Amino acid sequence: GNNASIAGGAMASDLNSFPAIENSILWNNSGNQITTTPEASVANYSAAAPTFKNSLVQNWSTADLGGSGNLDGTDPANDPRFVSEVDPLGAPMAIGGDLRLLLGSPAIDAGDGSLNDSSNELLGHARIHNNIIDLGTYESQGSLFVRQSSGDDGNAGTDWFLAFATLQKALDVAVPGQGIYVAEGTYYPDEGPGQISGDRTATFALKSSVLIYGGFPDSGTPTLANRDPATHETILSGDLDQNDGANFASNDNNAYQVVTADATDAFARLDGFTITGGHADRNVALNGGGGLRCENSSSPTLSNCSIRGNFATSGGGIFIQNSSLTLFRSTVAYNHASQEGGGIYSNTNLDEQTLRIIRSTLANNRADAEGGAVFNLDGLTELISSTVTGNTAPLGAGIGSYDDDATRTRLSGTLVRDNNGGSDLELLEEEDGDVN
Repeated sequence: GNNASIAGGAMASDLNSFPAIENSILWNNSGNQITTTPEASVANYSAAAPTFKNSLVQNWSTADLGGSGNLDGTDPANDPRFVSEVDPLGAPMAIGGDLRLLLGSPAIDAGDGSLNDSSNELLGHARIHNNIIDLGTYESQGSLFVRQSSGDDGNAGTDWFLAFATLQKALDVAVPGQGIYVAEGTYYPDEGPGQISGDRTATFALKSSVLIYGGFPDSGTPTLANRDPATHETILSGDLDQNDGANFASNDNNAYQVVTADATDAFARLDGFTITGGHADRNVALNGGGGLRCENSSSPTLSNCSIRGNFATSGGGIFIQNSSLTLFRSTVAYNHASQEGGGIYSNTNLDEQTLRIIRSTLANNRADAEGGAVFNLDGLTELISSTVTGNTAPLGAGIGSYDDDATRTRLSGTLVRDNNGGSDLELLEEEDGDVN
């Protein structure tokens, strides 16, 4: 995700320079606003070209690289399949990016362990196995698989044929750095090892550095190329007795929070799920965030998710307390809060934490007090290239931002319109707040 104004977005070697590149990935960089030439990755001004071994360089063939063990960077099949990338043309302002390797990446096990002098990778996981390592910064820790229809929690969970039946089983055994791949179906938090049927406190608890992907078809051995969350809906539901009706009817026995993030790190990720049926209607500890409750300095990412049809006292869809959250290409819709934040309630720490909403839609949420889509009580909330429409509240029908010097609400390329009740965007209560 780097950009050079002339050439060599990843690196440039000058005269009398003889760099050696080993077990590395140089990918998704730009030179002179162009990403498709060899010079977008490497510019060589030296009498001797850099030497490459067991590396992958975009737009460079194995013949161009020389050396041994390299992957052909001109072959589209050798895309390293990072969790998420940033646009090099947006550097240095582009945000995000997670350079861990997804299932099926050609960079997995493509390195030479004898060239590596560290037994651990960046996150502290074991690096070398049988003298083989992955290319790049992170070492894949393997994957777990969940298939509701034909899985069994007595299985090993190591492929689609040995898949677990419940997501709770996979979460129970997952270790940091692993991926969990979940086939279409509806999953309830009170099902699986250690769970009690009908227990309203049951929740899917995200784990630090664990990636969870939904949207896979429930047949064969699907790959990421087969993943489609819209077609193969993977639902995390709080409807424990499976009797919910329209307008939150019969929700009294639902789980308080469908998903929780408690002290999870920035590498926790939930991608490709529908989160629905949470009903956070009880005591102070459990009355916020029917869909997701994020607290205790957590900082997960939700991508390609739909958070819909949840209820809470505050934060019908999502409740954030002293934590960060990145919501990317997701929808928060048809959630209800009996007080603030029909879609999202955010109370972050201005100096350390941020609610960041990117390329997402917040629609048709309702708050009975303030902030139909978003209520920002404290800290920084950013909406980037998003849409806020059709939400309802007496104050701040779209966005309600508490008006003091510890609160910041920033909108960039975002449409806020056609919300009902109070103003689309409203400062609440005090002075010296900041809405940009």
